Amino acid sequence: PEGPRAARRRELRVRRDRIVWPSRLHRNEAAVSQCNKLVMKKLTTQGLRKHTNHFVPPTWRGTPDYSQFVSKPTCIQNVDRRLGINARKLKDVDDAAARDAGISDAKLEPFEDLREFADECRRLFTNATAYNERYRHTKNPTNPAPVILAAVDVLSPVLEEALFHLSIEAYERVGREKVLARWDSRKFADENEEAQGRRVIRQGMEAIAKKKFEASNLKTMTASRAQRER
Repeated sequence: PEGPRAARRRELRVRRDRIVWPSRLHRNEAAVSQCNKLVMKKLTTQGLRKHTNHFVPPTWRGTPDYSQFVSKPTCIQNVDRRLGINARKLKDVDDAAARDAGISDAKLEPFEDLREFADECRRLFTNATAYNERYRHTKNPTNPAPVILAAVDVLSPVLEEALFHLSIEAYERVGREKVLARWDSRKFADENEEAQGRRVIRQGMEAIAKKKFEASNLKTMTASRAQRER
């Protein structure tokens, strides 16, 4: 059984994940920047380029049976483009991965939240494993499956570590956003209260001015009537 410290760490991790992964990514430039900085750049660093190159463009051209093993094809290029749509730098982008796999020619959609982004990143490697696992021990030197699976074995731990760091940074960002949202709502309420106070004062002054004007008119009319009667 786990000790109290391990149980506490697990509880904190569950609480953090409950807050972080459903957090909004669409049109959230700070969140998109964190995804690019902590995950995408990590996967495409110079030292990992020889492994990542297997997943940057679609790699299944000429494999007509790919759709029998993979229902949702993707590639690093697609993930990067979807983040670009989230950051409003791109729009109406073709899903090249699906088209090249012969599955569909749908448009790429932005990520709604961090969980969808993380699932898409993991799909890079689960797709590769689903299609190539049967060729892991092939003796055919022209079959790239063993090399691709070796790249998966290298990159999967790197991705999980990057997503872990993303969850920590995102937890702090979401906390800041909540504080700022509360501050903005409180400021808005204070401004509304101040505006309401000014409105009440203005209405009171207008009412006083109206009464004075009516009293002045009444006095003038009374004086005019008295003068005519004389």
